[in-house]
Amino acid sequence: MERRGDEPGDRAPDLRDGDRLDDPRDKGPPNIYGEEFDGILRPLVFVPGMFGTTIKLADNTRTLWPPLYVSQGEFRIKANLRALYDSTVPKQIGQAVPVVYAALEQHLESLRGEVNFFPFWYDWTQSNAVTGAQLAAEIARILSLPRYLGRFDQVDLVCHSMGGLVTRAASILNGAGPRIRRTAYLASPHWGAPKAYFVLHPEVSWELIEDWIIGFLAERAWDRFRERDEEEDLTPAICELCRNIPSTWELLPDRWYFEKKVVVTETRLTGPDPIEGWQATYTAARCAFPQPQHGRVRDAMRFKEQLGGTLPGAPQNILVVASGNQETEDIIEYDVGLVVNGFEDPEASSPSNGDGTVPFLSASLDRTAPNLYGVNGEHVALVNDRRVLDKLTVFLQSPPE
Repeated sequence: MERRGDEPGDRAPDLRDGDRLDDPRDKGPPNIYGEEFDGILRPLVFVPGMFGTTIKLADNTRTLWPPLYVSQGEFRIKANLRALYDSTVPKQIGQAVPVVYAALEQHLESLRGEVNFFPFWYDWTQSNAVTGAQLAAEIARILSLPRYLGRFDQVDLVCHSMGGLVTRAASILNGAGPRIRRTAYLASPHWGAPKAYFVLHPEVSWELIEDWIIGFLAERAWDRFRERDEEEDLTPAICELCRNIPSTWELLPDRWYFEKKVVVTETRLTGPDPIEGWQATYTAARCAFPQPQHGRVRDAMRFKEQLGGTLPGAPQNILVVASGNQETEDIIEYDVGLVVNGFEDPEASSPSNGDGTVPFLSASLDRTAPNLYGVNGEHVALVNDRRVLDKLTVFLQSPPE
């Protein structure tokens, strides 16, 4: 029989005095729980976003991401970027990129105690379908731990950005849905993000792309290596990385996005002419991707069709956090009169509400997401925003419906 969430054992321990639950057997129970409390609370899983997990060589001799790498006194960042998508290079997964998720991790751990907190670090270069299967297996492993058997048969889950696609893939495609009690999606591109199109297309201006990379990685981390000796122009190298990994293609706006919004317009003498639908935009119009990339597009759109346009689970068990105050380029003008097969400068893109990376339309499912919490902030900064952390506390700690 699963313990009900409104019983004392499902609330967070009081760690204000620095008392950590490194092992529930190490110390007596806090007074607020009484004599029977053993430190075991409902497990809490965290799924980060793209670029949020470190990736190393399998022999642990070098970190590939973040790609800061020095050899014989010279920076070799581009070599690391190439290795990330080279399938012949053996790799292993590390932990979080600390500058991005440190505060959020500490807060989530404080809600359940270290022994009940499970960050899920993964290879963000692979398809989210693959990672979703791995997450489903990890949830099953956690719930099979002896301390949870007969007590909890569901986890709570918090995900950020692309981690939302991973979470939905685990739930919808890999049977993890019944094992998840509550899910909080922080700035997740449920229907995609147009900036992925700008990054992947070979003819879009670099300036717009660099803003996208900074938004995902966090500016403090990006500043550490974007202007290093021979590596002073890293943006083309990162674009090459993105074009060679399936996860970036799965961030493209999907059918549900195109039903609400246009991503590309053709500029003609009579004015802008919208290109309707992902098929025309990605594979048919003159602004389409090159033919060799059409297979990647179709694979990504097939995956998004499998996920569907809504979120799995009961509405009362879903929290969606989305921002709508940052300029988030969501349309780019394709000039067919003056420059054949070319794009205008980023200034021609129309800013729309979002968090600088993911449009509010996509993160909020066009305002139809259950328990939608709108808070102003940038894509990466949202995860450490005190208002968001407080909202997570209320959402995760309240008794289940």
